[in-house]
Amino acid sequence: MSKQVATSWQPESEKMTEVKESDNDTLLRLTHAAVKGGRSELVALCEHIAKGVLFRVMRYIPNRMDAEDVSQNVLVRVCRSIGGLKNPIIFRSWLNMIVRNEVNRHYGKESFTGNIVSIDTFFDSSLQEPFVEDEEHLPSEYVLREEERKVIMSFVDKLPERQLEAILLHYFDGLSITETAEQMGVSQPAVSRYLSLARQKVKLDIQHHAAKTGNMKSFEFVAIGPLLVMAMKNEASMLKVLSNELIERSVDAGMAKAETLRCAYEKTSRHMRDLAAVITFTLIAVAISVAVWLSVQLGYTRYVFPILTEGEIIFMDGNMNQVIENPVITKAWARNARGELYVMQWWITRAGAEDILYSGEGGNAAEAFSRMTGAGEYGDYTLYVSMGDAAGSTYKLYKQFRIAE
Repeated sequence: MSKQVATSWQPESEKMTEVKESDNDTLLRLTHAAVKGGRSELVALCEHIAKGVLFRVMRYIPNRMDAEDVSQNVLVRVCRSIGGLKNPIIFRSWLNMIVRNEVNRHYGKESFTGNIVSIDTFFDSSLQEPFVEDEEHLPSEYVLREEERKVIMSFVDKLPERQLEAILLHYFDGLSITETAEQMGVSQPAVSRYLSLARQKVKLDIQHHAAKTGNMKSFEFVAIGPLLVMAMKNEASMLKVLSNELIERSVDAGMAKAETLRCAYEKTSRHMRDLAAVITFTLIAVAISVAVWLSVQLGYTRYVFPILTEGEIIFMDGNMNQVIENPVITKAWARNARGELYVMQWWITRAGAEDILYSGEGGNAAEAFSRMTGAGEYGDYTLYVSMGDAAGSTYKLYKQFRIAE
């Protein structure tokens, strides 16, 4: 008899102690596996982010076929470059940059004025609602019909950029106010203000729509937060997930491109080392020297959206002389109409590539420079610096440098 009791009790005990993995933990686990793993790990990561990528892209590219093409390009670039992601914790920001670049390419612009926000799992998130009105729940009889969902999503898509970004992060991704503020690079009061303004705007639009058409009157006085969650989840569930065949093609294409680039880079590196050893004072060396000299003279600092009024990245050697080759320390200076900006974080990629090789908080990249020089990681690189102002806005600079023998 005692055995029967123990047998029936044991599974219940295990069930009670089972801890469900959070969405953020799932994404981090899949990213770690994809960085170190092979094809099956890439497929799992793509399946996890595919629907979210398509949902985000469709906010900025309404045409469904174009949005699917752009989303596939995003997945290809993820698969091609994931092996170079040194810090999987920054996967969201890295993916945001890829999505923005692909949207830019679609529109043929250097700068896209929309906001691309974080990608995560979207349907099992536990929302953390800090507002009193959002603590209310929609009555069970509130079921959105398709035409109502479309109307509400049209109101959401017309929100100003920062309000839309806050809405997607907080209500769609299920991030807390603190997490939303970190992703947007603003203060928590600023996020609360964006959410409040967005809810007011959507509520007014619903009231105007109800007065004009006589429809959706029952939604005029419900809590807007839960209504937005329902509308966005219904919208996302209506999307057909990028098919397994499409994901498979993306993974195959990404892995093939990654292997081709790796082989080309290794071949080029060997060739350049041999060439430098044989002909030091050839025209190639002269051309490189002239290019370096011009870069130093012109202060070759470029700006990444949004553009700063003033700013510069300065590389220096151990004697505090400005250099563009084998830097030891760096300083980033910038200001806008609101005054001086401060350095938030930095990251380094190869010139013309998106793979993040080194990254860190603040403005001290000295350790990375030392490791690159000591390891003989010769070539051209780009240092990106994220700057912030007192109002909570984020800006970026970048500048190229070289590690040479």
